[in-house]
Amino acid sequence: MRLYRFFDEDKNIDVTLVTDGSCDQKKVFITESPRGITPKGNVTDPEGGAELLKLGFKWNVGEAVMHEELVAFAEEKGLELIIDPQGLNEIVAVTAEWNENDACVITIKTSVPAKKDVDIYFPNSVNLNESAERFGVVRGDRKTISTKVMSGKPMAFTLADLGLDAKEDLNVVVMTDNNTWREELVAQNA
Repeated sequence: MRLYRFFDEDKNIDVTLVTDGSCDQKKVFITESPRGITPKGNVTDPEGGAELLKLGFKWNVGEAVMHEELVAFAEEKGLELIIDPQGLNEIVAVTAEWNENDACVITIKTSVPAKKDVDIYFPNSVNLNESAERFGVVRGDRKTISTKVMSGKPMAFTLADLGLDAKEDLNVVVMTDNNTWREELVAQNA
């Protein structure tokens, strides 16, 4: 079973599609009425899912749909897409660089506009401070932070966050999918 949750708090959208999808399966079958959309004729919540329907949401129980179609809909409409399990949300790019404000900016891009669980490890002389917890959970070694990243949303770690006195060539290791995927890079002190 794979769940596709379309979410936008500002637009009052929170609808979940339940499918038979598993592993890397791309064509999925919708097995339940979309959760959060009121079926026709229901008088207790006649507006349930109305905002999503106005955006052109068209899928119903008993229909087959391609994974890419659902992802494209979320991207085009500016919705957050939460896929559970995360299997088809791959990391496609990672950057780490120092900016003019002496912050190390890490940007992780994924194949789906959905949150992705990642661990970011700083093997250098970093000792993460509590201020870094605005991005996620700092692990006991004070060198690793576990977080949920949204594709393309930069995280700017200040010198204070990193427990550093000055910029340095900073090694960064990004890991996901139970450490089966990892990218090692260096934020150069230019």
